[in-house]
Amino acid sequence: MAESDDSSSAPRTFSNAYRALKASLRLSSAQAAPQHSATSAIVGREDEKAILHSYLSLVSSADVGMYISGPPGTGKTALTTALGRELALNGWRAVEVGVMGLRAVDVWSRLGEELGCGKTEADVTAHLKATKQNVFIILDELDSLLPPPPGLPSAATSHTLSRLFSLPLLSSSTRTVKLVGISNTLDLTVRANLVLPDGARPQVLPFKAYGALEMTKIVGARLAAAADGPEAAQVDANAAQLLCRKVEAQNGDLRMCLGVLSDAVSLAEAEWVKKNAGAETPRPLVKVSMPHVLKAFQSHTNKLRAAAGSSSTASASPTTNKIRSVPLQGRMVLVSLLVFVMRTRTGLAPCPTGTASDILTASTLYSTYAHLLSHDASPFPPSSESDYRDLVSNLETLGLVSLSHDGRRTRGLASGSSPRIELCVREAEVKDGLGLGVKGGVGLAEEEVQRVWAREEARVSRVKARSEAMIERAAQGIAVAE
Repeated sequence: MAESDDSSSAPRTFSNAYRALKASLRLSSAQAAPQHSATSAIVGREDEKAILHSYLSLVSSADVGMYISGPPGTGKTALTTALGRELALNGWRAVEVGVMGLRAVDVWSRLGEELGCGKTEADVTAHLKATKQNVFIILDELDSLLPPPPGLPSAATSHTLSRLFSLPLLSSSTRTVKLVGISNTLDLTVRANLVLPDGARPQVLPFKAYGALEMTKIVGARLAAAADGPEAAQVDANAAQLLCRKVEAQNGDLRMCLGVLSDAVSLAEAEWVKKNAGAETPRPLVKVSMPHVLKAFQSHTNKLRAAAGSSSTASASPTTNKIRSVPLQGRMVLVSLLVFVMRTRTGLAPCPTGTASDILTASTLYSTYAHLLSHDASPFPPSSESDYRDLVSNLETLGLVSLSHDGRRTRGLASGSSPRIELCVREAEVKDGLGLGVKGGVGLAEEEVQRVWAREEARVSRVKARSEAMIERAAQGIAVAE
């Protein structure tokens, strides 16, 4: 009887190994760690950790908070809340308010609930003035209070945000009040029209998208946490590294990377369950391998494209819908192409100015793409050349660009080759699909693309204006001489 119990419990034990692995991928590393080391348990983001700690130790009569911005899945909330847990162990009162779904005026009510005081601005202010405890306030998803860019908030919303960011000014010799606002929008503090004492501005801390190397380290730490014991589920290291490179090429979203890997674990688990159906003794665990990861990644990509297609308006063209289904890094390749064409069409040197040829090839387009994303304001770095080739091949598969050698069409972008690249669709459709010129209702991807395009368009306009002014002055000089 005992033998029967052991054998029947073995499949459940092995299945639990897959569940433990998926739980490790879902759980924040800071949550899984002892609270006294919450921030140190978060792999990477060392510079951001140092800046956050520096802000907390800052003593200033002009402190109006810190604003953390960056794309989704870059660890903004995870690191900030981990820091809050550490502070709580040191006697601070750490409160977190997620403002998604709230109106601006309701933020005071929610903040008052968390602080244990009244629910008006006056109540919160009076509480902070009276307390002798240091207070750390986290306001997450602040961008939900603003209309879609480039829309501006109402005067009431701007006033509320201004008052919230002014709370650290209540600090005194007996207490410290610190506030950190978090959102995906990079320019919220500008669009919000904040009115703060003496023209002060919140300290801004941008979080750039994760690179493949950073994600590989984080994923490795998660996998190692669940790998103890002989009955632990295993993941092919090469498959995990490939996934990190693919996610970097799309958007650098760590949550997407962990989610896809969790789906791959589920595929391996389903395969193991199928092999054990009717087996007298449990079969060995199925290792999470390359096919599982690639299938999970493709499934996730298809879901994103389907969602993009279903959210498109009925009047949008098929080309526009295709472009909207392209990942963020692919869209940056398209906007780089438009920038290259805009500069050469107006007689300016291609971007960057060191590019020798004005013929658009794979290599010159990569130079432009890498140059644009190497800007200080860029929230993520350019993809590697190998991942860039995948991005271009995807655009070709969608029928958006064509590749040709000596006038002959080619398929795919082989390593080391530099075929000529041309648009297969009208520029107007590309701009429409990228959201260029849209006045509202755009998502984060469109917002990032718009920012790059607007910056380069303004740069070209300035150069053209200087050239026209020089020509006009020269013409006036000739007229005077005559």
